[in-house]
Amino acid sequence: MNTTTIPDSLLATLKNRQKKIGTFCSIAGKPSDLSLTCQAQPMVDERLMSARAIINTPREDREGDIIVPQGVQLENFRKNPVVLWEHGLGEITRPIAKCQHPDGGLALEVEEEHISATSYFTEKCLESVQIFHLIAEGLVRATSVRAVPLKSFTRKTSNDGIGIVLEEWELIEWSWGALGVNPDAIARTIDRGTIEGRKITEPLLKSLKAVLPPKNHTLNDESSYPDRSGIAV
Repeated sequence: MNTTTIPDSLLATLKNRQKKIGTFCSIAGKPSDLSLTCQAQPMVDERLMSARAIINTPREDREGDIIVPQGVQLENFRKNPVVLWEHGLGEITRPIAKCQHPDGGLALEVEEEHISATSYFTEKCLESVQIFHLIAEGLVRATSVRAVPLKSFTRKTSNDGIGIVLEEWELIEWSWGALGVNPDAIARTIDRGTIEGRKITEPLLKSLKAVLPPKNHTLNDESSYPDRSGIAV
């Protein structure tokens, strides 16, 4: 059972942050867990129904945060290498893919300058199929690691802000997400109502609607838009 807690210095830094690409956030309900999102163009294999992406680099983000790739611990992740949609905090709670090669090996590589990982999607789950196609179309590019800090500190950044550095951390899972997508492209997908000729599933539809500015909500059931407060800042 994970009993790790975030040090007070990290909590103070996280308290007034805005949720945006590449910024550490604490995950509501799991006070010891942090998420850090990044964006990169994934490599898609249509035949294997897989998508490979860089999920972490040691570069500073806009807040001055750094997560050290070689500081990751994978022992527990190897036992259950799941890939989720938005950390399972919204409408889609079950895994959408596995970070595991067909031969059973872990589909994740740790290098000095980055961590890359491959997600293998399944045709047995329609949300999995549709999210894969959104990635293949280039509409979804954001990935987010869910990390438990084991050794961390805060530091002053070049712009007089406070950045977080994770030197050692445990990977709980990683996710694909709609944060940072092109709202116009997503609006067109919602208006079309289908992905690859199949009706968008209701859980995915709600998740996609939630990333649009109010003026782009073209469907009538706005009362069904979910509260995206799953990730607390």
